[in-house]
Amino acid sequence: MKKNWTKIAVALGPALIIASVFWEFARMQPDYKFLIEPWAMKGTEMVHGDVFLAVGIALLIAGVATSWEQATKPLNSALIVLFIVASSVGIAAVFGDKDVSLTINPVWAGMLSLVFGAGLAVGLRSRLGDRFSFLKRALPMFAVLFAVIYALIAATTLNS
Repeated sequence: MKKNWTKIAVALGPALIIASVFWEFARMQPDYKFLIEPWAMKGTEMVHGDVFLAVGIALLIAGVATSWEQATKPLNSALIVLFIVASSVGIAAVFGDKDVSLTINPVWAGMLSLVFGAGLAVGLRSRLGDRFSFLKRALPMFAVLFAVIYALIAATTLNS
């Protein structure tokens, strides 16, 4: 049980997403005569149920693929990453047919840049700091990453 716990946990999250979507569809059938009327908007009236189902299936496949013993081989890990990227782009292409206008407050943009910049700086420093000397200095690298991420967010989502 202890050895397989991570595999069970990886499969359990997507399975719960898929089950909740199916339960949403089942609960909307008037033949079942539930005692409590659903108060929320029906999941079958909007695209969200289909999106969550597609995300759950993609997560389940990716989770099972990464828990496979052969997943650490370079070719298999590259195929898993390719599947994750392709399924993400595919889900966005299928369900993202409308133009979306997203605006973010500059304070939230700064906080997002702070979190993403710090995470990337720590990750790059720990993985590549031995090979590249300019990645050993954390503060300059963080400042550059923060500025680049903030500029990307500002260019795409900030209120004008």
